[in-house]
Amino acid sequence: MVVKELLYQVRGEIASLEQVYETLLVKVEGLAEKAERDELSGLLRRKAFFDRWHQLLDQCTLAGIEAGVILVDVDHFKKINDTRGHAAGDEVIRRMGKLLRQFEGTGVIVGRYGGEEFAVAYSGGLERGLRLSEQIHEESRRTVEVTVSQGLHAAARGESPSLDQADEAL
Repeated sequence: MVVKELLYQVRGEIASLEQVYETLLVKVEGLAEKAERDELSGLLRRKAFFDRWHQLLDQCTLAGIEAGVILVDVDHFKKINDTRGHAAGDEVIRRMGKLLRQFEGTGVIVGRYGGEEFAVAYSGGLERGLRLSEQIHEESRRTVEVTVSQGLHAAARGESPSLDQADEAL
């Protein structure tokens, strides 16, 4: 009888520990996600972007498909900060983040590259990059009410797209 009662108690304790473990796991995953995301834009921070971009490039290489990268720069951002204030500049970053998050998904990684610059890495060829670029251009004008300059570099199969070349294309 005593053994059965002890087993019953142990099972109850194990169930409680499993619940605590699951709760902690959810919190740790939330913190990890928060650490990877820029608090203003909600996009991947620079390091997280590069980590995921390298994974995407590896997948593209294995699958034998092309990849590309687009740099997006908000035009006249300094003027926005200087004339309308930093709160207005922050709002532009928030809204650009919201806009660019819409593109995240299969084969597309988006991150805040720095300041008012954003990076969009994608699997696929030049045509996909041009479509993404055009959508970003139109949506930023329509929803964020700013214009953006963009530089795109689409690499051939087996090659890696270059942020430097995308930056030169800006």
